[in-house]
This record gives sequence, C-alpha cells and structure tokens, in this order.
Amino acid sequence: MKIGENGTVTEPLKEGGIVAIYYLGGTIGGLWGGHIADKYGRIKGILCGCLWVILGGSLMVSHPRIPHSALHMN
Repeated sequence: MKIGENGTVTEPLKEGGIVAIYYLGGTIGGLWGGHIADKYGRIKGILCGCLWVILGGSLMVSHPRIPHSALHMN
C-alpha cells in the first residue's frame, strides 16, 4: 500500500483488501473465542486471544516491505 505526499492512499484496492481481511479475522476470532471460552474457561480464552494479538502484531511490525514511517504521519 502506498501513501502519497499529501497522505492519501494511492492503491485503494490493497487498502480495501487489508481492511476486509481484518474484519474477516475479527469475525472468525469472535466465533472461535466463544468456543475456546466454553471449552477451556473464560480466563484461558482471554489469554489465548491476547497471545494471538501479540503474535499478529509482531508479524505486522516485522514485515520488511511495510514503510513504518508512513504510519507516523503528522
């Protein structure tokens, strides 16, 4: 995804795909989280969800092709 000089997205199809995958993951995670909480208990379910978020955040931040400086625009 490219960000132009004035802060606008120059590849809207990629941005839309990323947002769609994010919401799809949230939907699947919500349904899966309920199953985990029922099977293993609420605290273990929350812990599993937290670990999953940490893993996903680590993968996103460590990706070499994402210009992280673009995320810190004024």
